[in-house]
Amino acid sequence: MQASELVDQLFSSPLAKLVALSDSAGTPRVVRARAGAVQAQLVLGADIVNATLREFASRERFGSVKQAVVSFTDATLLLSPLDERNTLVVVADADVNLGLFLSTCRSVLANFAAGAGDGRGK
Repeated sequence: MQASELVDQLFSSPLAKLVALSDSAGTPRVVRARAGAVQAQLVLGADIVNATLREFASRERFGSVKQAVVSFTDATLLLSPLDERNTLVVVADADVNLGLFLSTCRSVLANFAAGAGDGRGK
């Protein structure tokens, strides 16, 4: 599975308002968003949060960040670093069923990781 296919598959879920693949430096590589969803600025902010989490995890000796879910008043944000240069950003409604949301994301990410072994995952 290619990275753009990963984004498309997650965006096909009715739970996702915005799905983006970022270069982990504030530049979106692939973005799919429903009408009214904020795009480029959100990816920059998500990359800043991701970098902060990585620094915190390193300083506290927690290991690497696998996934982070942040609940805000108006949205739920999932960050999933795919590697050092790629971060998956998924935004859902604040009242999303968190179990279903995480299950959907993890299922698609597992398929993506399985495709990484054949050279198509990244």
